Amino acid sequence: MERLTRRLLPLLLLAPLGACVHGGQGRFQELFQAGQYGEAVAEAERDGGIAASEDVLYHVALAYLVPESGIHDPFRAEGLLNELLARYPGGSRSLEARLLSGQLSTTRLAERNVRRAEHAADSVAWALSAAEDARQALEAQGEARSQEMAQLRARVRSLEADLQLRQGEVAALQRTLDELKRIDLRRSGGTIPPPRSH
Repeated sequence: MERLTRRLLPLLLLAPLGACVHGGQGRFQELFQAGQYGEAVAEAERDGGIAASEDVLYHVALAYLVPESGIHDPFRAEGLLNELLARYPGGSRSLEARLLSGQLSTTRLAERNVRRAEHAADSVAWALSAAEDARQALEAQGEARSQEMAQLRARVRSLEADLQLRQGEVAALQRTLDELKRIDLRRSGGTIPPPRSH
């Protein structure tokens, strides 16, 4: 909304204060044209209220739109423009007030949509970050599992080689035992069985 007021206000502030110059409203005009918007609004309120004339009401609304005015309040400005439209529906400022009020409403809606979109983007960014963290954790677990599997495969190969070595030793010991049995049977005069095939 501030972007809108920065673009439109220089043009709108140049709007003449023709109907404002009667009575104490001459002081309002001087303060407004000097850029002393807060003081101008205070003067209008002292001088019978800001709705004393259509021009005063319109320019007070503009004063509330000036970001550097010290009284910047776009919602108050929109309310005053709507009040102007209600009090002076066919007045000289009604078209400008209607356009400006519509623009303020549109801008407020756009800002709300931007905030929603930013919130949605933040939610998506958070979800994406959480998903990335989960992916990295799974990847780390996968790497750890892969290392465990590689270690287990190496251990299985080592055990298989050890088993073959032990089976070779057992076969050699069995042959030695069979040979010793045959020798023992020969000495005792028994029948010698044929050697076992392995």
